[in-house]
Amino acid sequence: VVSVLSPDALRAAIASENIPALTKVPGIGVKGAQRLVIELKDKINALAAVTGPATPASAAPLQWRDQVKGGLEGLGWSSRDAERACDSVAPMVDDDPATPVAVLMRAALRSLAK
Repeated sequence: VVSVLSPDALRAAIASENIPALTKVPGIGVKGAQRLVIELKDKINALAAVTGPATPASAAPLQWRDQVKGGLEGLGWSSRDAERACDSVAPMVDDDPATPVAVLMRAALRSLAK
């Protein structure tokens, strides 16, 4: 779910009962989206009142790097190779900060395959 919608977008979609936004997530149909809204709307609203935004703006730029590096290390790549791959995809994030982590991960894997 988080690979398609950011945590804030997910929270907003559930709070506003935006079923079409939730059905964009692979594997979630209309019924699943409706169930998410029914089960999580009150919890999302209560959590938003207590915590505010999900992530500070300053943490977002580094979040993709941690996710890609962790994913590569989980696949067996060394920390050094994972860092090198993150460096190779960093220009993609500079061009478009909203680039999904899945796209960055695929690009990083391609750079390691060379």
